[in-house]
Amino acid sequence: MNNEEHIALNRLLRQLSTNDASKEEFDALFATIGDGAQEEALKAALLESIMNEGDELETPGSLKPILQRILAARKQQAPVRRMPAWQRVAVAASILIALGTGAYFLFVRTTAPEITTALGNKTKNDVAPGGNKAVLTLANGATIILDSAANGELARQGNVKVLKTNNGQLAYNSDHEKPAKVLYNTLATPRGGQYQLVLPDGSKVWLNAASSIRYPTAFTESNRQVEFTGEAYFEIARDAAKPFIVRLGSPAGDRGEVKVLGTQFNVNAYDDEPLVRTTLIHGAVQVKKDAASIVLKPGQQSQLSGAGGLRVVNDADLEETLAWKNGRLLFRHAGMEAIMRQAARWYDVDVQFKDKVEEETYTASVPRNVPVSQLLQALQETSGLHFTIEGKKIIVTK
Repeated sequence: MNNEEHIALNRLLRQLSTNDASKEEFDALFATIGDGAQEEALKAALLESIMNEGDELETPGSLKPILQRILAARKQQAPVRRMPAWQRVAVAASILIALGTGAYFLFVRTTAPEITTALGNKTKNDVAPGGNKAVLTLANGATIILDSAANGELARQGNVKVLKTNNGQLAYNSDHEKPAKVLYNTLATPRGGQYQLVLPDGSKVWLNAASSIRYPTAFTESNRQVEFTGEAYFEIARDAAKPFIVRLGSPAGDRGEVKVLGTQFNVNAYDDEPLVRTTLIHGAVQVKKDAASIVLKPGQQSQLSGAGGLRVVNDADLEETLAWKNGRLLFRHAGMEAIMRQAARWYDVDVQFKDKVEEETYTASVPRNVPVSQLLQALQETSGLHFTIEGKKIIVTK
């Protein structure tokens, strides 16, 4: 499919979702479905079109009878006009059924309750999703388990109060304009955890699972510097006089830094990932590693390899990058090993591949607050692989 055909297909899908598709255009869409050579392109375009609708589209309790009626109408080449949103969802789902049950499952996501038991008796030891869990380590080495701590003042460090807010954030409040002594704290999330931090300057940090950030209780130097591992989304309070610097470290050594003034960006710097990815949402950042340096524009992503190579990807998939922060597990054209690394961190499970997995890519989307069986069902439907849950272990076989 060339670029012009891809643009035309996306336009047709948008018309379908807004009830503007004519009978001829609707027929053309199903003619495209009938062309096996266009199947992958249609899947990608349809998923992109429908996912852009977000959560505004709601699916009723059971799509089965609706889908049957729509498929019957399709055989008669009936036009689609003036349907409510939930029926448009059903139409799109029927298109995906024509492409295969795996694609249908990807679209319906987890609004249909029947998928929760799709793995049969393999779900008897289902694993719950992660949640707001983190440990705060104070300057004196004392630790506070935040998920079980009461709201309010947690500790005092010099003239700085450490607070757990009513909405579950960790925050800092100084009694005076300049603390007498700067102390350092570390906030760490376990596997299966996430947490939100408001830094002393008002900057906000969302920590993903298995991540940590070390920071001062007050920014008194000429710059605002923190040390970070794992994955986090940053919203930095603007202060032109004090650049904000994120140092990326790990047991494997220095992994560069991200320098900003005021901006929004996501950093994925897990030790077990082959690349350090910095994705810019708004503003500007400079990514540095040794002599290599790149200034990103919004929508761009830098990728730093273990060998030190630094490159830029234009038009990064921001929805996929921020899905974890927005409450979804979203994978687009991702390898199975990469998918299972993310699943292992969020569900706090170990993953064992009993068979060699082909180097193929897969697309799936489920909410982050569902049991692991729902994610595995989505992957099983689209990949043809088999997943078994044994305690806190997921076994993948062909």
